Amino acid sequence: MALFLNFNRSFILIVLLSCQLASALAANRYWVAGTAGVWNDPANWSATSGGPGGASVPGAADVAIYDANGSGNCLINVSISVQGIQIDAGYNGIITQQAGVSITIGNAGFSQAGGSFTGGDSGIDINSGTFTLSGGTFTSTSGILSVGGAFAVNVNLFSYNGGTFLHNLGTVQFDPDFTACAQRIAIVTLTSSLTFNHLIVDVTNLSCVEDLFTFSGSNAVVAGNLTHADGIFYSGTIEVLGNLFVQNDADGGSGTILINGSMNQNYSSSGSGRTAHVRINKSSGIVSASTSDFLVQQFTLDAGVFNAPTGVFRIGGAWTGNPTILTVTGGTFNHNSGTVRLDPSFSECATRTATINVPGGITFYNLIVDVDNTGCTEDILAVSGASTVIVANDFTQFDGFVNTGTIEVRGNVYLESGADGGTATILMNGTTDQTYNNTSTARFAHLRVNKSSGVVNPGVGTTDFLVQQFTLDAGVFNAPTGVFRVGGSWVGNPTIFAINGGTFNHNNGTVRIDPVFAECATRTATISTPLAVTFYNLIVDVDNTGCTEDILAVSGASTVIVAN
Repeated sequence: MALFLNFNRSFILIVLLSCQLASALAANRYWVAGTAGVWNDPANWSATSGGPGGASVPGAADVAIYDANGSGNCLINVSISVQGIQIDAGYNGIITQQAGVSITIGNAGFSQAGGSFTGGDSGIDINSGTFTLSGGTFTSTSGILSVGGAFAVNVNLFSYNGGTFLHNLGTVQFDPDFTACAQRIAIVTLTSSLTFNHLIVDVTNLSCVEDLFTFSGSNAVVAGNLTHADGIFYSGTIEVLGNLFVQNDADGGSGTILINGSMNQNYSSSGSGRTAHVRINKSSGIVSASTSDFLVQQFTLDAGVFNAPTGVFRIGGAWTGNPTILTVTGGTFNHNSGTVRLDPSFSECATRTATINVPGGITFYNLIVDVDNTGCTEDILAVSGASTVIVANDFTQFDGFVNTGTIEVRGNVYLESGADGGTATILMNGTTDQTYNNTSTARFAHLRVNKSSGVVNPGVGTTDFLVQQFTLDAGVFNAPTGVFRVGGSWVGNPTIFAINGGTFNHNNGTVRIDPVFAECATRTATISTPLAVTFYNLIVDVDNTGCTEDILAVSGASTVIVAN
């Protein structure tokens, strides 16, 4: 028993001595060289500011401090790992990272208020610490400067408050890893504009949600390439003079990526990741895809030429409120024979509207409207602006309502199962034969036919078709052989069926007039036939889910005939 007690006391003593030794080793180390020296010479380091040299060279648990009491230049001549590097305003020397040596900095981070730091060609990794530049000159490595590592709370990752930042043709990578199961924010604060060469945004959550990255203050300028690798670019503006790369884990965001270089620029995606708001404002040069598909949260074209991808250009992602997701105020949008898919997703239990604003007009090749609500209501796409929206090939209403505005379709129209109708006009006015297609019970918006040549036919397999409203101005319209339902949800007193010209062929099918009113007031749905129309079968089904019964009215001087 005595032997055991003595052993136990000895073990405790060893542990205490080890802790004391570790505490002694975890210390500040001050650069005290009066002339140029090298990092790994103990004579250049002291345990106190201006104290005697001969202390240990800073190690993994230490903070290396440069202040007014050590004026000599410092050559970092070996790869180092320290807890932090602190360059005070009183230091006037030059700290140089020798070629081929790396620098690893821990959670005390890097701060510079004076002197000069000159990077080499190898990595500088600030791991679980932050970067602050308030004075002096910082010349980055021509390799990769990484600022990130593990964090559990919001962090001001990079602060530029003064001094001079020179990118040295290197790459800056913001790569924080958040561990908490809550949405966290990594912040870059710039009191004035700062230019990077290449920039990588890689904000990871190792737990359960995607995290946010934001620029606060002034714009960042990327002279080379921007890579959105992971996370949500939540706010701020990054001006990109080179190319834009989006990787698989990118999660969108409402921050602005402003592509405004004077030369040709490219964008590409290596997977299904979505980047933030892409805005094009170029005085010269063209923006082109080097990928078949591309996903953004929001898109704006102010000036310059934008060549869309040949595959699918998806604009949308997760939203709250009522966003304008696509804006064309100038420049040239070339559809490149690809597809634009408007796919915002809302989670709020309220009706939301996603708007496309095209005062200068726009021509798509294929257009898909896919406005989703994961909450409790269906949402809306609205078209604003006085100019024309043209779909040169096919239009698909995949999900949601399409309200307000006119979309001209020169090819075919398709109705998918999530569509919910709407009051926007889908104008079929191509000069060749066109088809409308549906294999579900979903409802299309206002279908209007105004053709100088060609016929509108039901597509292969389409026996039934549902629309909110139907107008025939000119051309030949062949109704489906099954049921052509015209109605859906309404307020007010709409004209839901109008024949102003052209030829309506009933095709031995049935027309069912089926508007539904929810208002507690008597409402009238009108079919307007100044020209005669012949139905094969006709069903009048005017419903009110409120408190009264509603009315169908027939207006126009010509005859309405039911052949069967």
